[in-house]
Amino acid sequence: MFTPNSDKQFQQKLTFKCKDNSKQFVLQVKGQGIHYQVDPVPETVHLGPVLPYDTSAVQCIELRNPMDQAIEVLSQDFDRQYLDEEEILKRLDHFQAASPEPLYLPLRAPGGEFWPALREQDDKRRKLEDLKEQLGKLEAELAQLVKDE
Repeated sequence: MFTPNSDKQFQQKLTFKCKDNSKQFVLQVKGQGIHYQVDPVPETVHLGPVLPYDTSAVQCIELRNPMDQAIEVLSQDFDRQYLDEEEILKRLDHFQAASPEPLYLPLRAPGGEFWPALREQDDKRRKLEDLKEQLGKLEAELAQLVKDE
């Protein structure tokens, strides 16, 4: 897996050893890191003093994509779809502290759909939790009925 940490050309030699074989296989690999960017126009916005909830303080900006790759811009605070998808990811075992294994997922195109298999897994897990909760309530009701007899 290639995970660049800067916008530059990377080159590495990977050495492979096979069990019960004294020969080594060396593979030369190359990769290019890309730093995605967005250009705001205007570059700086000054609003001055603004009272809370004052609707007259509005300033529009334009975001330009100078790259060949498509990008997606969202608000981590207000985008409902982003927030819902983050909650699904937080509930996954792979994102729990106890899981040492990374989760590799295919790249999503900007504006693309959330991974269906992960959404399905989350739906099943939540349904199971709901059923367990309902079962617990029914068991408590049953225990109360048996006690009252």
